[in-house]
Amino acid sequence: MKQKLAWTLSLLFGVCLGIGTFPELIESIFFCVTLGILGLVLLVVIWDLLLKQCDWWRK
Repeated sequence: MKQKLAWTLSLLFGVCLGIGTFPELIESIFFCVTLGILGLVLLVVIWDLLLKQCDWWRK
């Protein structure tokens, strides 16, 4: 459930950012989707680092 929510939010963020930055490129959905995927990857990497940090503190 959380992964689906994260995916949706990052995709929406990418679309909004793409349309807001380049309104003339609304037809360029690929650009927006790419931004969304990059946002998702960044989110997953940060989440993974935070979890590892928490595990490190417990030890």
